[in-house]
Amino acid sequence: PDIKSEFAKKIDGSWTEFFWDYKENDLIDKPFLRFFIFITEMLYHSQNQFNESEVEKILKLDFEALERVYTVEDNLKFLFASLDLLTRINSTGNFFATQFTKNGYEKGKVALFDESIDLFLKCKTGIGFEQKEKILFFFILNYMIKTGKDKADQDLSDRIRVVRNLLLRARQRKNTDFLPDLRYVDLHERLKDLNVLLNAKLDVYALLGSDIKMASFGDSLKLEIEKAAIIQTDLSLTESIHSLEDHPYLRGSIHNLELELNKQNLADFAASLYRIWPSINDSLIVRSMLSIGYYGIDIGLCALGSRYYLGNNSKWHTILSMTGSNATRIKSVLPLFLKEFDLAQGSDVTVKLQFMIDKFLASNPPKDYIYYFIKYPQMLSENNLFAWVDDFALRNLNKNSLLGYHINPYVRTVAHLIKDDTICKVGECYGQYDEKSPIRLKNEVEIFSETDGWRIHLPANIVIAEAIKASLNIVSLPDNQDFLLKENTNQDRIEVAVEFIHNLVN
Repeated sequence: PDIKSEFAKKIDGSWTEFFWDYKENDLIDKPFLRFFIFITEMLYHSQNQFNESEVEKILKLDFEALERVYTVEDNLKFLFASLDLLTRINSTGNFFATQFTKNGYEKGKVALFDESIDLFLKCKTGIGFEQKEKILFFFILNYMIKTGKDKADQDLSDRIRVVRNLLLRARQRKNTDFLPDLRYVDLHERLKDLNVLLNAKLDVYALLGSDIKMASFGDSLKLEIEKAAIIQTDLSLTESIHSLEDHPYLRGSIHNLELELNKQNLADFAASLYRIWPSINDSLIVRSMLSIGYYGIDIGLCALGSRYYLGNNSKWHTILSMTGSNATRIKSVLPLFLKEFDLAQGSDVTVKLQFMIDKFLASNPPKDYIYYFIKYPQMLSENNLFAWVDDFALRNLNKNSLLGYHINPYVRTVAHLIKDDTICKVGECYGQYDEKSPIRLKNEVEIFSETDGWRIHLPANIVIAEAIKASLNIVSLPDNQDFLLKENTNQDRIEVAVEFIHNLVN
């Protein structure tokens, strides 16, 4: 009776006043019920293993299912306390604006990498209120109720930062994208583990250094412990680490910067990362990074071989935050790349990246695939995903698989440099499935990029002049009627192909 009377008084008073600001069609029913269902659902998951039937009943406001949750008096008290907290906060928009940023670093805040940062607004509308948002909101309510605080502070911000990082790394890779992998079947264990971080007696970074167990987050927890150990050793590094974590292409995962080895460089790393990404030309970034070393990530096999991705557009996050054995190459390249960028001449980012490219090319490097990728921007595209048949017969995929069209990047580079659609068109050099991708000239000559050089296949009515053969060192292939064109001392394989084609058609 006391609880019922308290509920009746509050629903007619302060709670109604709060929800009135969020009414729909002059009614507070829907916003209130969405919040009520959210609290009930999370309380259920925090105390029970996943049961799909029971959760469906809660979502449908089945009275018996609700009764089973709120028979536990502490659950009812939590519901009341969370509603009381919201009424004291009053403006959730202002509250979350002091806690979160949409994208990028602001001291004392945590980036959500989302255009909407008001978690209550997401809750009451149901728009964009997925499991990550539910866990974050539930964690914040728990923390503030347990500590008796009405305002966000640095302690809550640090805890939320760790929770955000752990949730963002609960993911799975699908080709060149990371997708969330937060499943309801795991929610009970995740909430139980996150409850460890609600211990208000210890700073969260000290807590992470106290040998805590959070099995549901696996190796992801180790990355947070690594950062916590650095912060505990040198508090002056905190802001640099937080700034790096809030970069839109790192999103809490900064392990590929080899933090322990580069502690003195973290502030410079943060400054450089925010300068380079996301607004600078992708081609310059890829080519300047390749000047340090190959960093592509393996995303699985196709009929033409392994597929490797070099990064582009908004998917740099996949490259920069990669974990596990697939991260070995980017981990060896990224810190050196940022150091070299800092040392490169020029004040403009574009100039500095081009300086790194020019420095590499001036070092007389071997003419391997790295050389060609760095020298010729035409080797790259909007989708820098490659099926690696070998270093010279590889294909740039138009989509994630061979279902889309693909082209040999050396072929595309030559076709672009020819700059004459009456000789050849880039669009006619594409293949599909396991098709070849030669340079297809209008006179029906086909030129294939292969390991040993360019294989030239001639139609019956075309003959290569002896003068051309002599000047470019073109030799007959013994096993067929084709010819082989190789690079020479003064020209690389792109340059000899361009000269050969011009000579042939003239």
